[in-house]
Amino acid sequence: MDKKVIRYTDQDLQEFKEIIVKKKERVLQDLENLSESIKELSENSSEDYGSNFMEGSNTNMEIELLSTMMNRQQKYLNDLENALTRIENKTYGICSVTGKLIDKNRLKAVPNTTKSIEGKNLLSQQKNNTVSDKKNTVKKKSKNSTLTKVIKPKINTDQVSKFPNDEFELDEEIWNESDEISMADLDILDENVNNFDDNE
Repeated sequence: MDKKVIRYTDQDLQEFKEIIVKKKERVLQDLENLSESIKELSENSSEDYGSNFMEGSNTNMEIELLSTMMNRQQKYLNDLENALTRIENKTYGICSVTGKLIDKNRLKAVPNTTKSIEGKNLLSQQKNNTVSDKKNTVKKKSKNSTLTKVIKPKINTDQVSKFPNDEFELDEEIWNESDEISMADLDILDENVNNFDDNE
């Protein structure tokens, strides 16, 4: 027995196509405006080259920002064109993760999407599980390894000589070793590493 094909109707696909074409036109207009702005800034910058360093620096920053915006718009345009291809293939609106239909309202809001909310959540869950597995592996390795000494600075102010430019010179003798680090300290180090990973 053949599986029933789940997809949006031709009428639905036509409706999505109209939305995407309008968005594509807007993106093309935005890209043209950004390109003109970059060209204009570049021309003005080369004419005033060397006259004002700060102004030139600000102009370069503006050009970089506009270029970044242009790259994002170009990527969005490519995504919209891919969505139009999926409409032609009648595969538009099918979640690439779950194989189920993506909600109509989501497609209208984000017409270039290839994932449903459920699909995004599943991917996010898988990513979190993978990260958690990696953290556990690192934790096991660190508990099995032996760390006996930690070097940390201990400054003796009598041995610091001050230079006129406010820099300090430290003799090798003022560095000494601390006591052994405990396993509890290792766990704290692990937690700090894990917290750092979570913020990425």
